[in-house]
Amino acid sequence: MALAIGAVFSLATLPVELNASARAQALLTHSGLIQTIEDRRGVKAVLNAAAFTYVAALAAALLQLLYYISLVGGISGRRRR
Repeated sequence: MALAIGAVFSLATLPVELNASARAQALLTHSGLIQTIEDRRGVKAVLNAAAFTYVAALAAALLQLLYYISLVGGISGRRRR
């Protein structure tokens, strides 16, 4: 049950985190902290990498949940005798 809650939480926070990266980039641009194209590229790369850690966390949570469901439910492809 806890794994399912973790997977749902990861799914719920994903759009929030992706939006936070976009808002942070806009805030840095409007505040004048990003001054060159090179700065903009660097900020975009770092914020995208940070946002995609949440994508990886969601994938890990879902795969772990499926793994334990397969163990409990017997859907791993092995036949019982």
